[in-house]
Amino acid sequence: MERISADADCQGPHVASAAARSLVRDIECYAITVATFFRLAMIRLMLRRPTRTSASS
Repeated sequence: MERISADADCQGPHVASAAARSLVRDIECYAITVATFFRLAMIRLMLRRPTRTSASS
């Protein structure tokens, strides 16, 4: 993890670019998390379908 300090030497574009990189990483992690939960939900649905069909037969 990068540490951002807000002293007189590190203000302006340096802080802004570090914050932007941090936001991009957060969005990438969020997208991966959403995709993972979606995949798990689809697996759960696919596992439940054969169970319902065999139980109703």
